[in-house]
Amino acid sequence: MVTRLANSKAMLEQARQHFADFTMRTNRYLQSEPFSAVTKEVRVDTHEDVFKVDVKVIPYEISRAASDCIRDLRAALDQAACESAIAGGQRGKDCAFPFGDTLADVRSCIESGSKELDPRIFSVMESSGPHRGGDDLLWALDKMCGRNAYRLLIPVALAPIKNESEKVSVKSDHPSSVFLFPQYDRQRNEFIMAKFATGSAYEMHYKTHVRWSLSFDEIEILAEMEATEILRTLVSRIEAIISAIEAEGLRIGLFH
Repeated sequence: MVTRLANSKAMLEQARQHFADFTMRTNRYLQSEPFSAVTKEVRVDTHEDVFKVDVKVIPYEISRAASDCIRDLRAALDQAACESAIAGGQRGKDCAFPFGDTLADVRSCIESGSKELDPRIFSVMESSGPHRGGDDLLWALDKMCGRNAYRLLIPVALAPIKNESEKVSVKSDHPSSVFLFPQYDRQRNEFIMAKFATGSAYEMHYKTHVRWSLSFDEIEILAEMEATEILRTLVSRIEAIISAIEAEGLRIGLFH
């Protein structure tokens, strides 16, 4: 008798624990008032008056918990594929969970890195949409794996849940840059609200409402999403995929 995806389920449980740790640490960080009030800084090097919000550095423990969660979610999928291949009498070597930038990329895996998988199990994996334009979060999970944990997360300014009145009015005798939503500068770890030429005459009235949070960096489709919600959704989706693989394995007789 083959134990049904026991190692895959164990990896998923580890991911859940990392997610709980990430959520706890993230909430603690956001409750610590890590975003300053708006301040003005005169920058001699660029000849600009900059209105900005400073940000406390995101503790490494938060990034590490997110990285560990992502790693274990990805590993849970590969482990489910490996256990399925071994249950079918294969070596468990060319049996990676198929990811790709396109559907064609995913389908090509059956001839290469996933060739030990039963075609019916492979079909279940393919149907989960592990490519761009399928399940974009699942595709993003693969892209986030292996990234430097120090660069994984960034603070973000998100639109409020409820509509709030927003108003920005500017008068300046020189070109200026004013942002309705603050723009993050990773190098300086700050949000830029506005920039004016030093010495110019300007007047600004600025009213906007944002929610400060954390998100994942360098993957465009995740830009407007909170990291906590991304990971919560991924935990649920990986659980559903593992359950679907198990159900198909039972149906075709791989598992008993």
